[in-house]
Order: sequence, then C-alpha cells, then structure tokens
Amino acid sequence: MSSLENTRDPRSIQRVVIRLLKWLGAPDQAELSRSFATWFNEVFVPRQGNPEQVPAFQDLQEVDSMLQETVQKWYKEAEQKGKKEGKKEGEKEGLVKLILSQVEAKFGKISSADRKIVRAAETETLLEWGARIITAETIDEVFDR
Repeated sequence: MSSLENTRDPRSIQRVVIRLLKWLGAPDQAELSRSFATWFNEVFVPRQGNPEQVPAFQDLQEVDSMLQETVQKWYKEAEQKGKKEGKKEGEKEGLVKLILSQVEAKFGKISSADRKIVRAAETETLLEWGARIITAETIDEVFDR
C-alpha cells in the first residue's frame, strides 16, 4: 500500500496493482482483496485529486482493466489538449509574423521594442492591429498609442 500511496502516475499505479493482483490472486485471499478494494476506493482514489475520473470497483481484479481504460482515456485527453494548445500557439505565431511583415512593409523597419510588444500580444490584440494596419498612417496608430 505504501507503494501506491507514493505513486501518482496512472501507469505506475497500474504496475503496483498488477503486483498486488499476483499476490492477492489466490482464492484464500478473497477477503483481503475485497478489503484492499475498499481502501483503494475510499482512501487512495480521493487523494488523487480527480476521484470522479476513477470509477469505483468491488474487487481487485476489476482494477487492472479499469486502470487500462482510465490510462487510455487520460492519454487521449492529454493528446487532444496538446493538439489544441499547439494549434493556438501556431495560429498566434502566424499572426505575429504577419503583423511584423505588414508593419515593416508599410512603415519600414520596426524597432526591437515594437517587435517585443507584438510577440507578447494576445491573439485578439494581434487581430485588431491587423485590421488597423489597413487604414493607419503611422505605426503608432496601429498600436493605438
């Protein structure tokens, strides 16, 4: 149990549970297996921070398949989140390059201070600046200063 209490990542938890399954797999260990399942559900899972993501079970044998499904779900969610964040970062980087290119094409070389301002801007601000470039007569009008 101390191995489980010191484990946070789902794959490590699964490895510890597999070892426990081997140890508790004998028919004469059924009561201990149920006791462990109760401890896992009532003590271990709530300490993990997302107890709603780990379904309760009655028997230790259920844990391995449950953890396999949960681990797959967590990795899929992390992958989707990473893709979404990567897409947002890519879109922002594209806007930064576009704004810098348009400003330099219209007003000449841009200062390093203005480059930093553009790189630090949020996506919505970059979109606003992109629209202002069309009608602005000075770089200050683009950046609304």
